[in-house]
Amino acid sequence: MDSLLAMRLYAKAVETQSFSKAAEAFGLAPSSVSRQITQLEQELGVTLLRRTTRKLTVTEAGREYHARAMRILGLMEEASSAAADYGREPKGTLRVNACNHFGEIHIAPLIPEFIAAYPGVEVDLFMTDQWVDMVETDTDVAVRIGEVGDDSLVARRLAPYRRVICATPAYLAQHGRPASPAGLSGHNCLLHVRTPGTVTWRVTVGRKFEEVRVSGNFRSNNMEAIRAAALGGLGIARMPMWVATEDIKQGRLVRLFGGPGPAPAETHIVAVHHKNRHPDRKVRLFIQFLAERFARAQSAF
Repeated sequence: MDSLLAMRLYAKAVETQSFSKAAEAFGLAPSSVSRQITQLEQELGVTLLRRTTRKLTVTEAGREYHARAMRILGLMEEASSAAADYGREPKGTLRVNACNHFGEIHIAPLIPEFIAAYPGVEVDLFMTDQWVDMVETDTDVAVRIGEVGDDSLVARRLAPYRRVICATPAYLAQHGRPASPAGLSGHNCLLHVRTPGTVTWRVTVGRKFEEVRVSGNFRSNNMEAIRAAALGGLGIARMPMWVATEDIKQGRLVRLFGGPGPAPAETHIVAVHHKNRHPDRKVRLFIQFLAERFARAQSAF
């Protein structure tokens, strides 16, 4: 007996509730299907289906076997598809989502290189700071910051997400440099917020975190606006490392409470794809491409 064929025939018989329809799907005679499933039952030592002249009824053991059989057949199909992908040129439309500022700085500039490597792929890059339902928008890959609280999605870490406290040399010369995170409460802090209210910053000192309540005369939900205000000498800002890195390198901003190396990561930048869909080759290649490019630029994050 071909156990795999018997499993497939059984799954199709349960799905169609008919030996005849299962036989038709596999190009076999109904008697052959019945014989294969009978042999399967004999091998397992249980009754999977109760037959009458009018219908098939799945037993409790049959339901249990069917559930596991479907998982096995699904994994086999996924394995075959994944292996076949390696012999195919990736093609079709890749739908990518990213938040506005991060997408502008770190995703959009990489797209030409990816398309040059895989000219059969077209990329739709949709950027928004709003949460996006990947199923409803038919998104293949979403680049997000933070953990993914959704069991239907799989996330691959691309880079650490670090934030840095900084200000211009001119601001610090005029107002003094805070000696500790607690000293921030006496400074004008530039606040990246979406709603009004008390703001607490989590500040990295060495390998530890301290929390301090801060306030200031400028708020915005746009990080580029916060950066512009900081560069204008208005106050002290807390920004993602990937926003402030170049300004710190060029001396336009001074990093507070940290040494020359990166601070410990509070969370990570991740690439997300659907768990229940086998990712085709262009999805896997794009995520691997991002991981390699981000690994080369770890200091920027």
